[in-house]
This record gives sequence, C-alpha cells and structure tokens, in this order.
Amino acid sequence: MIRVLSVEDDHDLQRLLALALADGEFEAHFAYTGPEGYDAAMALKPGIILCDLMLPGYGGQELIRKLKETPRTRDIPIVVVTAYYDAASLVESEIRKLGVIEYVRKPVRCGDLLLILRRIVQDLPKPSAPKPGGRPAP
Repeated sequence: MIRVLSVEDDHDLQRLLALALADGEFEAHFAYTGPEGYDAAMALKPGIILCDLMLPGYGGQELIRKLKETPRTRDIPIVVVTAYYDAASLVESEIRKLGVIEYVRKPVRCGDLLLILRRIVQDLPKPSAPKPGGRPAP
C-alpha cells in the first residue's frame, strides 16, 4: 500500500480525496498548511505527495522547495493540485523546475487523479528482494 500525503487547506476536498483513496490501494494522510505538510512529510515519508499551491503558513511553492532540498524527502514524487489560474502556464513552468512531476488544475476528477497516482506508482523504483540468508539491499 502506497502512503499518500495530501497537503490542502480545503477540508471538503480533503474529505473527497479521503473517499477516493480509501480503496485499499493507498493509505491517505492529510495536512492543511505548509508547515504541517513539511512536518508530516518528514514524519511519514510518504510515497507520493499531493500539494496545493495556496496554503496557509507558507505556500505550496515554498513547501515543495523545502521538500526537494531535504535529503529525506527530495525523491518523493509531488503532484500539484491547484486552482491557481493567474499566469498559470508561468507558474506551472516554475513549479516543474522544482521537480514536480504532475500539475493538475482544479476542479479535478477523482478518477483522473487516481489514474495519475497509479501511473506514478508503476514508475516508482521497486525495493530489491532480500538475498537468501541476507538482509535487504540498502
């Protein structure tokens, strides 16, 4: 099961995501501000992070920057899910430079988001199997 952290200040959208991710394929966790998102990512080390850009505390761009600068979280795939439309293509270009792998504009259909998450899961590196009588490779 892949752990997904959703950093989003819209409680209704978080509830909708909780329902969409409750199919047994994903383990959903939630944060509502930039600082909460950073702390949760450090504590949980999720497999995927969903991140809004307009967050209380500090925005999604700052959160993404911090996560990508931190060795523990730098390789976690991040999907931006945002309603940010002002100069959207410029913002998307800047966000992708930070290492975001998907940029999705709201409103988002849960089915489409699940397809994106499943594709990301397929592309994640697979842990190596332990050698007989040995420990898993680091």
